[in-house]
Amino acid sequence: MRIVISLIILLFAMNSHAIDYRVSFENRNSHYVDVAITLEVNKKNEVYFKMPVWAPGSYKLREFSQYVDFCSAMGDKNESPLKIEKTDKSTWKVSCKGQTKVNFSYRIYAFEQSVRQSYCDQYYAFLHGTSAFMYVQDHKQEAIKLSFNLPQDWKDIEVALPKIDNDYSCANYDELADSPIALGNFESTSFISQNVPHKVVMIGKGNYDLEKIKTDFTKICDEAGKVIGTNPCNQYIHFIQNIESGGGGLEHANCQTSQMQRWAYTDEAKYKSFLGLIAHEYFHLWNVKRLRPMELGPFDYDKEVYTKLLWISEGFTAYYDDLFLKRAGYYTQEEYTKIIASTYNRVANTYGSKVSSLSESSYNAWVKSYLANENTNNITISYYSKGMLVALLIDLNIRKITANKKTLDDLMKELYNKFYIKEKRGFTEEEFYACVVKLTNAELVKDIKTWVNTTLPLPIDANLASVGLELIDKTKKDKPYWGINYKDEAGKITVSFVELASVAATCGLSVNDELIAINNIRVNSNIAELIKQNKVGTPVQLTVSRNGFIVQLQLVPESNKQVDYEVAVNKDANADQKEILKNWLNNQ
Repeated sequence: MRIVISLIILLFAMNSHAIDYRVSFENRNSHYVDVAITLEVNKKNEVYFKMPVWAPGSYKLREFSQYVDFCSAMGDKNESPLKIEKTDKSTWKVSCKGQTKVNFSYRIYAFEQSVRQSYCDQYYAFLHGTSAFMYVQDHKQEAIKLSFNLPQDWKDIEVALPKIDNDYSCANYDELADSPIALGNFESTSFISQNVPHKVVMIGKGNYDLEKIKTDFTKICDEAGKVIGTNPCNQYIHFIQNIESGGGGLEHANCQTSQMQRWAYTDEAKYKSFLGLIAHEYFHLWNVKRLRPMELGPFDYDKEVYTKLLWISEGFTAYYDDLFLKRAGYYTQEEYTKIIASTYNRVANTYGSKVSSLSESSYNAWVKSYLANENTNNITISYYSKGMLVALLIDLNIRKITANKKTLDDLMKELYNKFYIKEKRGFTEEEFYACVVKLTNAELVKDIKTWVNTTLPLPIDANLASVGLELIDKTKKDKPYWGINYKDEAGKITVSFVELASVAATCGLSVNDELIAINNIRVNSNIAELIKQNKVGTPVQLTVSRNGFIVQLQLVPESNKQVDYEVAVNKDANADQKEILKNWLNNQ
């Protein structure tokens, strides 16, 4: 029924005064995409066309206007081009006095294979909304008709938008911005999850097995769907970009874009990591795209949008992605608990966890996480990793407080139904905590605020005990510790990170220093062994090259600060703890 109603609404919108977007590819060999926007201007004196400066879900100003070229405008009352004036870095003013309609055309240079920006060549195009399409100021809420003029050798248009005749329809610009489009010739497979048709579109060649992809994606989507219990989509597309190197993903309301190294599908570890990425981006269709902090939509595409709650949006999703894989049978219990231990170690061993709280890390994402440099790990912490641990703590505490009758799933359902379904809006931080109190008690809220707003260590060990698990300390404390990371480039050893307040920082060692010798022994790929031979408290003579000069330094190694914990089953766990563990890991 919802599909029929939606189509009726869209038909009405398309037959009224929808803004017309037309896309063509005459210049595809030069990586240009041609876009024309036609709208009625009702005899306005001017109309403004604006290019977004960022892509929602990726918190960095990317200045998409840098790729805009060859702008022109025509009216419907004469054959002369209309005057265009650029009023700021991403706004074009068209003077249209006396016109009834304006046709504004431009080209986008699309030559980046990423999950945020657009790409086009002679073989295919992949368009991301905010990097390809301008919007019309004061007209963002108007319906859009989208049409394509494809090259003769391109047969496929893949987009999660309603199709009417040969055109596609968007309720408004936000929907267009949130709907990436693949155009060309693609292999694909389809399946059903929660009665919703799903499609996997493979962009580029790879050694994938489509039948295996279909089976694995179906299991993951089915498992993710159990949290909320209903899928709000009419259709869903998994866009997979097969690339030579790199990776990443980005969520959308009715689709997701993820990258995979094209020849890595037969590598079990890399493939499981890829499935975790799919689970992460897929769960975002609920958590972020619908259940969201108040600030994350509707979006202001002209400037940064700040929130302190990315630890919920991303951290909770990071918690669920690997848990889905465990519940779907891709991880054993031992493999999954290794993931927990690895995440805990990573957070504990990041100096920035002592400097920045989780809420601060979220708020500063624009200038810290997404503008990372060699000092970033000294001053901030990942809201993915630490947020995942906080989600784990919340889930275990809900189970403990309610005698295993309620879980984090129930909190997500409460938030989803209250704010997305009933009130049709995002939630505030205090509204989140109010839902926690309703499900458990005020004491848990107090704990969560400590975990999120301070830099105190997270009480993972004490809470794992509630499910019969424990942290086992495997740290080698007698190992010499310098507080650096380095890169080995064919035997050339260069310092890539110096931990704040470490002995390396104290002695004056710097990022980009090339290590020449340790105690007069030439350094090359033997670096790890040379460091290992040093003893705690015994001075080490360093010879380094810095900016063309040879520098002599003395470093005194300290005892190892890098913790190494494992998560193991407590042999003394009682029956209740074992039952909660079983229920948690198997969703039973």
